Amino acid sequence: MKTFKFSLIAIALTSIVACGGSGDNPSATLPDVGVTPDTGNQYQQIIAHWNSYFIGDSSTYDSELQNIVDSKDSQVKEWLKSHSLSESGLWSDIKIDVTNESTLGSSLRQTYQRLFTMAMMYKTPTASVYNNNDVKKTIIESMDFLNRNYYNTETEQVGNWHNWQIGIPKEANNILILMNSDFDTDNNKHIIQNYVNATRYFVPSPSEIIIQGKPQSATGANLIDVAQVVLIRSMLSNNADEFSTVIDALVPVIQHVENGDGFYQDGSFIQHKDIAYTGTYGNELLKGLGMIIGSLNANDDVDVTELNKIYPILLQSFKPLFTDGRMMDFVNGRAISRASGQNHKVGHSLLNSIVSFVESAPNKYKQELKSFIKTNIVNDAEQDYFDVVLTTKNYQTARQIVADVDIPVINNIEYHKQFINMDRVVHARNNYTFGIAMHSNRVGNYECINGENLKGWYTGDGMTYLYNSDDQYTNYWVNADPYLMAGTTVVASDYNQLQDCSNQRSEQKKSTQQLIEFAGGVSQNQYGVAGFDFWNAADTLNAKKSWFMFDNEIVALGSAIDNSDSYTVIENRKLIGEQAFSTETSLDKFGIRGELTHISIDANNNYGSINYLVLGADQPTLEKKCRNNNWSDIGTGNGNVGNTCFVESKISHNIRDNYAYIIIPDSDMTNYTNQVDVLMNSRTAHVVRHNDLNILSGNFFDATNIENVIQTYTPMSIFIKETNDELIISVSDPLRTATPIKFELTNASDISEDIDRLVSINNSQIMVNTTNLDGMTYTFKLVKVTQ
Repeated sequence: MKTFKFSLIAIALTSIVACGGSGDNPSATLPDVGVTPDTGNQYQQIIAHWNSYFIGDSSTYDSELQNIVDSKDSQVKEWLKSHSLSESGLWSDIKIDVTNESTLGSSLRQTYQRLFTMAMMYKTPTASVYNNNDVKKTIIESMDFLNRNYYNTETEQVGNWHNWQIGIPKEANNILILMNSDFDTDNNKHIIQNYVNATRYFVPSPSEIIIQGKPQSATGANLIDVAQVVLIRSMLSNNADEFSTVIDALVPVIQHVENGDGFYQDGSFIQHKDIAYTGTYGNELLKGLGMIIGSLNANDDVDVTELNKIYPILLQSFKPLFTDGRMMDFVNGRAISRASGQNHKVGHSLLNSIVSFVESAPNKYKQELKSFIKTNIVNDAEQDYFDVVLTTKNYQTARQIVADVDIPVINNIEYHKQFINMDRVVHARNNYTFGIAMHSNRVGNYECINGENLKGWYTGDGMTYLYNSDDQYTNYWVNADPYLMAGTTVVASDYNQLQDCSNQRSEQKKSTQQLIEFAGGVSQNQYGVAGFDFWNAADTLNAKKSWFMFDNEIVALGSAIDNSDSYTVIENRKLIGEQAFSTETSLDKFGIRGELTHISIDANNNYGSINYLVLGADQPTLEKKCRNNNWSDIGTGNGNVGNTCFVESKISHNIRDNYAYIIIPDSDMTNYTNQVDVLMNSRTAHVVRHNDLNILSGNFFDATNIENVIQTYTPMSIFIKETNDELIISVSDPLRTATPIKFELTNASDISEDIDRLVSINNSQIMVNTTNLDGMTYTFKLVKVTQ
């Protein structure tokens, strides 16, 4: 490993830099964005646009932005006082210890981050340190010092590779590009060139990362990050060849993939080989890509046609996963174990990233993007998007979008979306959003690395997520019982026995759950069905599980539970304030024949009531439990969020048991009349009819006959909507075997619509060719036979 160097001359200079006089503070004007007309750099327009993200338009700062500027301005003044060039770093509170390989990279990154904050204030016209000579000298000499002693072509990468190849060079490049006119002088040009050399040493390619000395193809967010490093480097060095390699490297990121990391045709986004990660790694990808595309669009000579393919992806992959400003937790991975990774914060950060795309959006996408952004900002009643400014320019753009009366708020929310390539389902209505997280032989169950998400064992085991107007999942994970995740079926003897980070079944851990093949479902317009032939991580429990999602209710069925000591969790809900809950067992209530148990969690402060109808003789438990855990119990954070109470309900099972319950997300039950009939809940099939909607739907795990209704010959998911003269039929093959789906219906005859010509009928047997469907839904129509 290289011995880090320390210059006594450079150290001595700190007293001169830190103790100099104050600089000028001219009146507020548009910012100096780092380039001057006579620099000869062909990328002036792109550089100017890039820098504008950090400074915005200072002539239109509102009080919120100016307060932030004033606060950072004061910080910079304090940092100037405490700054020194020493062997232990630039500031005593960020110690750079070359003997500690695990912290060296992160300490350097934090140091560069602080210098970048100083650079932003130096370039902000409304800051008192605007164009301050002391600030400029401190930054320039610090950058030189850090390069010579810590980050150069002789430095060995130690600890986490991410710091050296992404974290540090991104911050360093942003400083150099923002203060380009200050560094691009006869005295300081060498600093730019030294950083160009250093970043080229650590990041030689815009499409590769170096792990343990070996190049690997970068994917997803990592590719965007290293491409950004090379992009800024190419503009700093005015290198046209390197610039063009970045454009070429970016295009594959937004091309659909069929396996591994990236975006899929159905809208799924995978990172770390098989983990659903739209929320956090998806945000890292968008954060950089939006700024890159926006900046490239500033130069008419740059062709961004291929990069503009990101716009339909924004609407297909990200938009359905938002609910009132929150990003659904089941695509946030291990970030749920961070205080900074809660759903509002992830959602707001993503919205900030998406705002970057608005200005350069093609007209056919621009209005929909603006309406989506405005709806999620306005509808977030728990946390104000504008309380945190992540990017100055985007903050100002978002303010303009919200204030624009011609941009509508989306009031009629009604959709069902199945992300079959990451085993996630979203079902949304105006007053609630319901989600299901599964896994399979294609998708991992959960991720625990770097000491985060230590108890995420069951979060992908058919866990159900119900978002309504309360703030349910914010700070939920630190205090919720991790053995009682709603919707999951669990071996009872495992309770309080699992080791942190254990039971990961994923490609990353080389232990994908090969026993789970049936994970998927079928959708038709705003309705859908999900099916899951579940095996637990230890292969000691198997259960067939289904969810049928309509307007006012979700039906959950389970059968063939192959374990004699297990339970299914109906709910584990955080109580808001003094929310009341109750349970009663009765007969023939709400239009349901036979025994049922009614569980109610009442509304509080206008939060919607939730009701659960447990069908049959099952006797669910109902308990209130309160906890005050520490973030360190589930991750690397510290501190707690205070005492939190939960209402917990579960059903215990014997061998080959089953269960059935209905979730009614937003109703006081006063006028509720059940419209659902469970036609079958067996080892081979789960079938439900919704009488009011004229819908028959089911998951068939094996060949099954329901007399006078349907005969199936192959596994499938099916959804049938009956009209006056037609049957609208949607089918899928969750197994993805590419073998034909075969079934018979008692009330169907000829084909009336078959757009892709995949359907045939032979002697009343209906056959659907699934060769190229890969688990996706196919919809066709048959003529209805009048009985």
